[in-house]
Amino acid sequence: MVVVVAAGVSYAVTTLLRRDTTPTVSRGPIAQPGQADGPQTAAQRAADSVVRILTGAVSSPTAGPSPSPVSSAGGTGTVVDARGFVLTAETLVAGAASITVVLPSGRTVPALVAGTDAEEGLALLKVEAGSLHALQFTGGAAMETGSGVAVMAAPPGFQMSVGAVAAAHNSINIADPSTPGQGRVLNDAVALDVSVRDGQLGAPILDGAGRLIGVVVASAPQVFGVDMTDAQPSVQQLIDSGHVSFPSLGFEYRQLTAAEAAARGVPAGVEVLTVAASSSAAGAGIAVGDLVLSANGTQLDPSHPLIRILRGLSVRQAVALSVKTAGGTRAVSVPLALVSP
Repeated sequence: MVVVVAAGVSYAVTTLLRRDTTPTVSRGPIAQPGQADGPQTAAQRAADSVVRILTGAVSSPTAGPSPSPVSSAGGTGTVVDARGFVLTAETLVAGAASITVVLPSGRTVPALVAGTDAEEGLALLKVEAGSLHALQFTGGAAMETGSGVAVMAAPPGFQMSVGAVAAAHNSINIADPSTPGQGRVLNDAVALDVSVRDGQLGAPILDGAGRLIGVVVASAPQVFGVDMTDAQPSVQQLIDSGHVSFPSLGFEYRQLTAAEAAARGVPAGVEVLTVAASSSAAGAGIAVGDLVLSANGTQLDPSHPLIRILRGLSVRQAVALSVKTAGGTRAVSVPLALVSP
């Protein structure tokens, strides 16, 4: 196994990249080569679970009744269940006419989308390839600013980028796979200070023990990932049933940055982007443009993301919100509803 990894894994400790969008940080606690847990250990433990994903022609986002096909670059996925379930980024496979997975053995097999989680930007694929080696995706620590990470891409040879979390708890815009030409907001995304490589979209983010702690959901020009601390319950639902259900307040939102909150004269909060018709939020008078400052007494700053608060509550449980509107700040109680996209 060590020989295979030594031959197949191109591993380099990269220089931290200085970008305007994310601060440069000291490298986190991922152990270095020669220690018990480190990039080489992560590579060895993950190599049998990381696959290359190729897609056929996808629909162009250009409006029109007969969109022209465009090519899609390959990406990476991770086997998360031995029965053939592969986790990757939703934008990599959305709308693809065909999906092919290249297994670590070199064998090529077709894949189908078993389910997606739009809130996390993830897709679960299913391949028929016998028993596969699954990578552990539970038990890892949450990624915080400064955490050491390794990203393992397969484009087609394994390529490891080692670095750190530049900034945790970001809201980012990605292409909306369900609405070509439109965007979607992903909340609580993690900005990574690692080198950008081909085929990195959908790649696993590993800790020093080789556990899956995140998935790359945007790869250029800045690498962003989703934290498995947030995504693990959804991934398990997708494996078990093929769909995701989660408690919702009935509105979509975007976490304010510190600069945006300061400019609006609020400590922190989330901006309401859309409100579902006939939802409990609409019934409580929450409107587009409102700022939700707290939930059940917890200030909604980037370190206390709303998604984590809601996923710790029960359906139909009332959530006490502090909402800043054009007319002032008011308190409302909104019961959670179960949403199954």
